[in-house]
Amino acid sequence: MNRSARFLFFLCLFLTGIMAAGAPASAPDKKNTAALETATQENAVSADSESAKNQELILNLETRASEMEIQIQEWAEQESASAVGITEFSFTALQGRLSTLRKLQSAWQRHVNALKEYEALQERQALFDEEVKSFTRLTEDPPYSMAFLDGLRDQAALKQMDIDAEKLSLRAYNELAGMEQADIAQAKAALNRVAEQLRLAPQEERAALQFESETAKLQVQASEAEYQAAAMELKRKERQLQLLEGELAFARKKVEMARVQTLFRQEELDEIIKREQGLIESLQSEAAKARDSIDQHRNRMLTAERALARATDPEAQQQAKNDLDHLRRQIDAGRARIAGIEALLEYEDYVQKLWQLRFRIANPALAKVRVDLGEVVQIFHERLAVLDKERDAGERRSISLRSRINTLEQQLAEWKEEQGSKKPTERELESLQENLRLRNRMQLRLVEVITLANRIVEEARILQKERSWVQVGKDWLFTAKETTLLAFDHELGVIGEESITGRKLFYMLAILVVGLVVSRMVTRIIRNYAVNRLKLRSNVVMIVAKLTNYILFLTVVYFALNYVNIPLTIFAFLGGAVALGVGFGAQNLINNFLSGLILMGEQPIRLGDIIEIDGKTGTVTDIGGRSSRLRMFNGYDVIIPNSKVLETSVINWTLTDLKYRVQVDVGVAYDSPTRDVAKLLLYAVSDHGQVLTDPPPKVLLSAFGAHALEFTVYFWLERSANVDGTVITSDIRHRIVRLFREAGIEIAYPQQDVHLKSDTPLQVTFSDNTRNADDNEEAQGRLP
Repeated sequence: MNRSARFLFFLCLFLTGIMAAGAPASAPDKKNTAALETATQENAVSADSESAKNQELILNLETRASEMEIQIQEWAEQESASAVGITEFSFTALQGRLSTLRKLQSAWQRHVNALKEYEALQERQALFDEEVKSFTRLTEDPPYSMAFLDGLRDQAALKQMDIDAEKLSLRAYNELAGMEQADIAQAKAALNRVAEQLRLAPQEERAALQFESETAKLQVQASEAEYQAAAMELKRKERQLQLLEGELAFARKKVEMARVQTLFRQEELDEIIKREQGLIESLQSEAAKARDSIDQHRNRMLTAERALARATDPEAQQQAKNDLDHLRRQIDAGRARIAGIEALLEYEDYVQKLWQLRFRIANPALAKVRVDLGEVVQIFHERLAVLDKERDAGERRSISLRSRINTLEQQLAEWKEEQGSKKPTERELESLQENLRLRNRMQLRLVEVITLANRIVEEARILQKERSWVQVGKDWLFTAKETTLLAFDHELGVIGEESITGRKLFYMLAILVVGLVVSRMVTRIIRNYAVNRLKLRSNVVMIVAKLTNYILFLTVVYFALNYVNIPLTIFAFLGGAVALGVGFGAQNLINNFLSGLILMGEQPIRLGDIIEIDGKTGTVTDIGGRSSRLRMFNGYDVIIPNSKVLETSVINWTLTDLKYRVQVDVGVAYDSPTRDVAKLLLYAVSDHGQVLTDPPPKVLLSAFGAHALEFTVYFWLERSANVDGTVITSDIRHRIVRLFREAGIEIAYPQQDVHLKSDTPLQVTFSDNTRNADDNEEAQGRLP
């Protein structure tokens, strides 16, 4: 592998290590103790024979490297001689031999260094194993402070960073070993090619080819040495990674030991808040100075503008323009500085809130507000993603600032006297450097914020795992409560300038439900009072109850809207929609409601009235807001829209009084005495106790029927709960039948008389066929 390729490889390895150092530490594992014991046992295995072999190999490689140094000096002298044409070998061949020897020497030296570092790691591992065995307690006495716990966590985080970097480096060395194997194969191929050329070459070319063949053999030896050095370095990396993993497990064990005995006291929190307040005051003072600096630059800018207006010389004008441009840049830099200081102030404020939240999590009994650990983890997960992006953006801004600083430094290094004074550029450079320092402070503080937030998330997750079933149930109920309250406060819409939330709708519905229940109770009380005390008619009681119900309903709706701060002006916004709804869907509903109000006001029909509408007769049992109910005599209930009652002709049998007339029709034979029949009918009606005498009953010979003399008896009844007209008419019909039978009057039934008119007598002839037919009919049981 040539020098340029090796240089690029090590450059990539260096950059990879830097990137790994910036990687965040992974979360501690629950199995730290087990991992620590395993690592300790593995590291405790130390073979004396391996150490002896390594020492012997180190001595051998150092000896060979020293001998190789002598050969390199000799061949370097020959190379110098070849430059003037003294030696028999070409200058190019000698350069190749020297390059190969140096490569071989470098590989041996790298191998020696890797072996020494490996032995040092072995000693370090032994010391670490001894430390683990002798470890019994932490350096401080419990209870531990939060600062002590964070210090242990920082050590574990650094170990994790080292492990991540070492893993990346190990991956790179694996690739390097593969490249060295490829170099060995290429070197062997080149050796075979030179050997074939030497076999076929003439005598005069054999010396040069022999020299080239020896160089090719050395090249193979150097490639193999580089591969062995890379393999040893890979082994050293693996040993170092194993040691780091053991140290990380040990550090996590210390963290776990300290965590369970850490007490976050109020005094420690107060000290932290006091320190943060001092930083905030310092930043505020720094921001004030930055604003004063911007004001000074603005004054200088006004002076420069006046100088530009007065300048007549082109050079003076150009100088004034340059000064103005530098001042504008300084003002922009000052504004950026103020923005950075304000960002730092936000970070400090955020740090205070984080510490206070951490205190409430560590001391739930002292917290005034219950902390939802699940919500903390979820919110911080989203917030950390934003902070990571903000950190990346800050790194890019820092790169941009460094680029501008480098540009100005290069301009100052190449500054010429004819360009005028370089003080504006120097001031601009100082301002950018100050901004860069401020940006570095911001990035450092942002990393601290991210670290603190990650620790809060880690502690919240640990506490979640350590909860009991009872605590899990309580937390679940608390989360459900908070989620419900959050849903209640979620904005569903805006009407006018008023926000509509779920909480307002819930309260409004609760007020409506309670109000409707109370209104029904009040309506019932008023109805009972009107019936029992005031002795009002049922129809009046119904009207009073309905109107009371409507008024109370509107009052409840008004108070419900007013309680949730929903103005009545919302109906103005809904006016168009309501009008459209009335036009298309609610017209009949509104029409029936208004018709119901008219029926209650005019009272053309009332409760208990007997009416006839569309051929249906019955008693009015209810007059509602949309429809009325009619109870027919056959027991059916008919629902009639209120508008139809007003628009259709209605017969109200009981509008003026409760009397109504009933008739009974009866037919008698034509030979019956009509006066006697009339007297019997009048007696049958008048003798009934529920038939009214005023107006008196009447009996009329209504018609000469086809089969009988038709009489009609009219009588009046009074509407009441104990009077049933159908039963009374049935009783009267029974009495008429009994009286007619006693008087020998026949109730006619349909009959027909046939009269034959002929000038000659009818001739009747009997035949045998007729007799046989009659016999057959008699045999079949039919009448003759």
